[in-house]
Amino acid sequence: MMKVLFNLRLFVFIAGIAGLFGGTLWLRMQYQQVNSLKQQNASLKSQLEQLNTHLRHLKNHAATLSAAVAEQQITQKKLEEKNNAVRKALQNKLAENDCADKSVPDDVIRLQRDALKHLVVSRFSAAGKFTDAVSGTCLRCA
Repeated sequence: MMKVLFNLRLFVFIAGIAGLFGGTLWLRMQYQQVNSLKQQNASLKSQLEQLNTHLRHLKNHAATLSAAVAEQQITQKKLEEKNNAVRKALQNKLAENDCADKSVPDDVIRLQRDALKHLVVSRFSAAGKFTDAVSGTCLRCA
């Protein structure tokens, strides 16, 4: 009976030592896993910071571009309104001018080109007809 009791104690002792050894190995593996996860976490935090910084930069850039586009749209609208006003004014002036519907003779075109080459400044007369600055004659009606 003593021998059975001794064998039982020996078995319990060996099982205890094996349990301690196995538990120590398991704890060591868990510790290595925790360290590995900590390193991954630090790396991911660094990446997250970089991406957040990049995102803030992109948001600022998008806001700047949006403001520029809005400003350009306002400018474009003003220019289109001005263009339409000028176009209407020109149409009204052309409708009032009796020589606006007539074709310009080739000689007149040649004279105008020559005048531009020699820097002769043309101007509008008080009647609204295109006149030669030197002679005062209507170039479109000639």
